[in-house]
Amino acid sequence: MVGTAALRYGLTGKTEIYARGSGQYSSSRSPTASMSDVRFLNTWVGASYQFKKDTETPALIGFFEEALFEQGKDSTYALKSWAAGLTAYKSIDPIVFVFSGYYGLNALRKDGVATIDPGNILALNPSVAFSVNDRVTLNAGVRWTNTWPRHTVKENKAKTTNNEDGKNNRNQRKQAPVVIGKPTPIYNLVWTTDSPIKTFLMRPFRRMSQALSGQP
Repeated sequence: MVGTAALRYGLTGKTEIYARGSGQYSSSRSPTASMSDVRFLNTWVGASYQFKKDTETPALIGFFEEALFEQGKDSTYALKSWAAGLTAYKSIDPIVFVFSGYYGLNALRKDGVATIDPGNILALNPSVAFSVNDRVTLNAGVRWTNTWPRHTVKENKAKTTNNEDGKNNRNQRKQAPVVIGKPTPIYNLVWTTDSPIKTFLMRPFRRMSQALSGQP
């Protein structure tokens, strides 16, 4: 089980700063013993800015965030991951169309004696949400990600003879899972991350357009 706690603060009507931390709880049992483990996963800070409100054309929000600390298997590393992106959404009551994308930059990090390369990530996430009532929202979407890992060959220098320019080989991994949301109450429009896939949480649509436009 993974839990996340977040704190947000509005500097202005268009600018927000935020911080969040994630932790994990796991438990296992066997006929002779039981084990449980609680561990810290990561802490992120970031800022978002609303470039445009939802009017005749979609609203546009930009963001930038950085991982202060991340927990590996054997080590904790700091300031190794960054992400920046944009989100556009259009509300046509009771439906909201959302398109978001971000680019994640992940530096090499040492985890014990191993060198970990998460790779850089480009992610795109179109989705649609439908307001059943003022407490329940159904949402579904598709998330496409493309990862570029850097493959170093320090363990076997003989492999570098095949690369005359000395550049690292790069393989691309592409994924496009379908994401279907369960009926769940939706709250404020926020940008959250989970390793580092992003999801959106939106307040009920009948109140969201008023909240974004500043109406009572």
